[in-house]
Amino acid sequence: MNVMYRFLGIWLLVACALCFASCGKAYYNVIPESSPAIASFDFTQMASEAGEDAKALTDILPLKSGIDFSQPAYGFISPNGYYGVVVAVNDEDDLAREIQKSHDFSAVDRSSDLHWALWKSNWQLAWNDEALLMLGPVVAGEQSFMRRTVSAMFNSSKGIDRSPLFESLEKQGGNAKMVARLSCLPALLRGMLALQCSGSVDADSVILESSCIIADGGRIVMDNELKTTDGGNPAKASGLKQYNGGMSGERLAGNTKAFMLMGMDGEKFAERLGSEKSAKGLFAVLKSTTVMGKVIAAIRGDALFSLEDIDKDGNVSLHIVADVKDPAFMDSISQYKKNNPQEHIVKTPDGGYECSVGGKYFAFGIRKDGKLVCRYGKKAELQGEEKSVQAFVAGAKGEMCHAKFFLPKFVGTPFFAGLLGGKADGLLRKYSGITYSFSGEGRSKIVLEPIKQVK
Repeated sequence: MNVMYRFLGIWLLVACALCFASCGKAYYNVIPESSPAIASFDFTQMASEAGEDAKALTDILPLKSGIDFSQPAYGFISPNGYYGVVVAVNDEDDLAREIQKSHDFSAVDRSSDLHWALWKSNWQLAWNDEALLMLGPVVAGEQSFMRRTVSAMFNSSKGIDRSPLFESLEKQGGNAKMVARLSCLPALLRGMLALQCSGSVDADSVILESSCIIADGGRIVMDNELKTTDGGNPAKASGLKQYNGGMSGERLAGNTKAFMLMGMDGEKFAERLGSEKSAKGLFAVLKSTTVMGKVIAAIRGDALFSLEDIDKDGNVSLHIVADVKDPAFMDSISQYKKNNPQEHIVKTPDGGYECSVGGKYFAFGIRKDGKLVCRYGKKAELQGEEKSVQAFVAGAKGEMCHAKFFLPKFVGTPFFAGLLGGKADGLLRKYSGITYSFSGEGRSKIVLEPIKQVK
């Protein structure tokens, strides 16, 4: 059941256990009360649903002896941003012997009533006869700080069972689930989910509740719902409309790593991008009250955003095709150019414009068919690039947003090479893509498609 293990790795929330220690402290209370994200995973039930013996799953894990895999499980993001895993221990000495035998572990010792080790040189492990905690990734110079942090987590009298997030998690059904503050999620995921809210929403006040199933063919399907911290529903998405299939004839560049289809009311969307709270993650690059804001405000109808590159710092290169309310809006750009010479807007031979936005190249124009075409980040001609046919999903019509990430295209990119301690590439090679769809009412779905193995 490699698909289950890889799911846990991608989310950085490998989860493991639910039992009570003999001292009366539930072992999952090693997790700090103020952790902004927590997930649980039941190995036995998930294996049963998939029609496999639980041993088929545990055999692929880095540790087997001394761990109680019959218990449900927890993973979390710590208050200071580390990723953590907690597993139930049924024999600390067996666990210590297995770790000492493995070449994957180093710095094995025992102090302060805890066993200690490093996994893959950048994940700190500590365990006793109740729980095993893994926290990381550890960077150079942080080992001492990390050990103090882990020791404090074991010794704290306050744990995750005091948290409202934990209470919400326990009320959910299913064998794999997560509750998290929107603000703590990875930028790309946070950016997509934030589209479901109004532009003025504070990400700290929005909670994601997500449940997961393993579907036919090994697909991982996650159903997500956003709620406010008081249990209500966030204000409806601003600037989004239903996508009507208007981009079905478009082609993507051969280097496209992801695309997003959406229906837009550009004026309202530009307003939300002017909000400091809303323009985070995927759409942070579009936040502008200058010429880019005027261009985005002109969109009215269907739009296609294509991600063509992402550097080591997460800066992106985008290609945009969109319907516009009135192609004549370009006439207003000419006047804007005269009134704002400091923006150095230059008219191009094809009737479009180019300039710098936030230090990045930005070019835009109107095609012969009346659609707006933009490029942000990487300088290139708006026409004439090598294209490859992309069959867009018919089911996207009627949704407010539909995105697809081609994961193999991210392999080897500088940005992803630095994630998960340099191990992200191995995870990306296991899946052909991730699809995100949002139809409204605060609910969305994320599907991970495994690469089909040729028999």
